[in-house]
Amino acid sequence: MRYFFLIMCIFFVQSAPAYHALSADTLSAWITGGPPFSFILIDVRDTSEVDTVMGNAACRPYHMSLNQGVFAANYSLIPKTSNVILYCRSGGRSAQAATMLDGAGFASVYSMSGGFSLWTGPKQPRANLLPISDLPENSMTANTSVAFSRTAGHLKTETSTGMTCHFTGHRSIIRLVDLKNGSTQIFDTKGKILKFCW
Repeated sequence: MRYFFLIMCIFFVQSAPAYHALSADTLSAWITGGPPFSFILIDVRDTSEVDTVMGNAACRPYHMSLNQGVFAANYSLIPKTSNVILYCRSGGRSAQAATMLDGAGFASVYSMSGGFSLWTGPKQPRANLLPISDLPENSMTANTSVAFSRTAGHLKTETSTGMTCHFTGHRSIIRLVDLKNGSTQIFDTKGKILKFCW
């Protein structure tokens, strides 16, 4: 009996998904207000289901049907270091695709919970899909530009994403901490991002 329990524990630990579940509300907020990181958005629904897709002018998804084999044939075009967000009609196929990417060694994979059937965020026509040949171009790029100015010995910062920041600076490198979500960004004094951490 002890061995059975041990085997079951090992099975459940190994079968736990390593991808992240992402709510529709969170993704909608990222698309309308700017994401915390750049990402590739992939619709894995069948072609017959795709009349409208998620996004807006700043966020254009790719379409790679899971059931029709397009996803399996093309996911190797995506760098394993990319942030990948997947969605389908109800969440099942995007979870399967996320499991495939996780098994292939992708570092940052998200599956949208509930799928397109629950989506109330911005939509666009199918004609706005990015062609697969554009991979590995991001569907949406985080706008992390930062403006710095020195006034009376203090450093003032304004981020284009509206971060509320506490910052420290030493010569030519500045560390910003977003007080809302705990993310850390390290910039040079020209605003170029050097590192982003959660």
